[in-house]
Amino acid sequence: MLKTIPALEFSRVILLVEDSAKYYSRYLPLLYTSVLEQTKRIIDEISKMDELYKILRLRARPKVMLATNYEQALDIFETYKDNMLCLITDVKFPKGGIVSEVAGFKLVEHIRSQISDLPTVIQSSNIHNESRALQLKAKFIDKNTEALLQEIRTFIGVNLGFGDFIFKDVEGRRYDVAKNLIEFVEKLHEVPDLSLLYHAGKNHFSLWFK
Repeated sequence: MLKTIPALEFSRVILLVEDSAKYYSRYLPLLYTSVLEQTKRIIDEISKMDELYKILRLRARPKVMLATNYEQALDIFETYKDNMLCLITDVKFPKGGIVSEVAGFKLVEHIRSQISDLPTVIQSSNIHNESRALQLKAKFIDKNTEALLQEIRTFIGVNLGFGDFIFKDVEGRRYDVAKNLIEFVEKLHEVPDLSLLYHAGKNHFSLWFK
């Protein structure tokens, strides 16, 4: 486990479930970099922020936690479910001391029973797992694709507010883009109400400000 429980008391949590060192050694640098870039963006945009507040924001930045089996993942979730930011999970990993072909699906089912709208990625080297992932309303990523890390980065940018805020509507039509807080406030007066209602209903605004 990468972070201890006391250190995460006031932080949002990105839960990564992966038992292969080959893959989590690729995911972790990407996740850490994305978190640091997001924190820097927020701090840089508030020029008059006092130093204490900057320190608090840095300490409260999202934390990445790694689980390599079902029990570890469940323990992290039950401890931090009020602060969960997203779940990125493999499908096949140990459960009950035995490698399970469906452990990831079982984990998502459990978590979704308590947080139905938690942004979730199911990644697997078995393309046949895609249909089940879509049934669970999760993003599926093929671990064999050369664009693996880019797909993870895109998911983070779109679902966790890490990057520009793109004003859209329920049909996916794009209206405008805000690159910082000042632009965001300006665009609120320009984009259609239906776009604002869409993002408010999906909790996108609060995610972007985290």
